[in-house]
This record gives sequence, structure tokens and C-alpha cells, in this order.
Amino acid sequence: MYQYPYRVGIWLTCYEDKIPDSVNPEKLISGQCVLDYDFQLQRTEDFARTSAVSLVLACGIMFVASIMGLTGCICRRSTPILISGLFTYVSGICTLVAMCSFIGRIVTGQSDLKPYDNISTKFGWSFFLGWVSLALQVVSASLLVGGAKGCGSTMKSGNNFA
Repeated sequence: MYQYPYRVGIWLTCYEDKIPDSVNPEKLISGQCVLDYDFQLQRTEDFARTSAVSLVLACGIMFVASIMGLTGCICRRSTPILISGLFTYVSGICTLVAMCSFIGRIVTGQSDLKPYDNISTKFGWSFFLGWVSLALQVVSASLLVGGAKGCGSTMKSGNNFA
């Protein structure tokens, strides 16, 4: 039985040598990388889809939060800044779900690889970048919520920041 060595990132599965026959060559995105959801176990596929959807949702929520925060700063109102901080917390929860789902994908996917002792598994840069993103979201949300509460009375009275 021929093994197909591959790397799994948060978004793509990249094959290092040959591509399995089960992967359609038209689905290749870049080189030998594919956004592959044809897993042997259904729960591995579910974890992969949950991870991808949660990350896209987190990015969308962060986009809305940044627009609201910018609007609050321009209009000098604390309410949009507070809502922006709360949205950033929600985005952090989505990122947490995505990262935990990615771990579940890797753990359940490794059960297929148990017979092969020579396969090394380790998390790559995208995995660690996801956790750094989560930490930055929590810190940003805390600063936004704390800042909006701390300067709320100054902003409502119409005083300038200067």
C-alpha cells in the first residue's frame, strides 16, 4: 500500500509527493494543495468544515467590529466602541471554536494513520498564528471595552479628546 505524505494546514491539505487518486486534479488550488473534505471519517470532515466556517465567521465579525470602532472614534461616542469590543469578544469565541475544531480534525485524522509508525505529526505556523490571533482578539476586546467604559462620560458630554 502506497502512502501519500501530506501536510495539513488550517485551510489546505498539501501533498508532498504524489496526489491520491481520490483527489480530483481539478480541485487543486495551488501546486499540490487542495481544500480537501474527502476524509475517511465523517467526524474528521465535520471538524474540518467547522474549523473553516468558524474562521470565516470570525473574520467577518472582526471586520464589522473594526468598522464600528472606527465609527465610534470618528463620532466620539463610546457606545459604538463598546459594541465593537463585544463583537471582538464574539469573534474570539469563533476563533476558539475554530482552533479547537482544527485540533479535533488532526486528532481524529491521526486515528487513520496508526498503522504507520514513520509518520510524524506536528502543528505548523498557521496553527500557532491562529492562537496568537485569539490572544490578540481577547486583548483588543478588553482594551476596547475598558476604554469605552473609562472615557464614556467624557465622550458623551461632547468634550474633545485634546
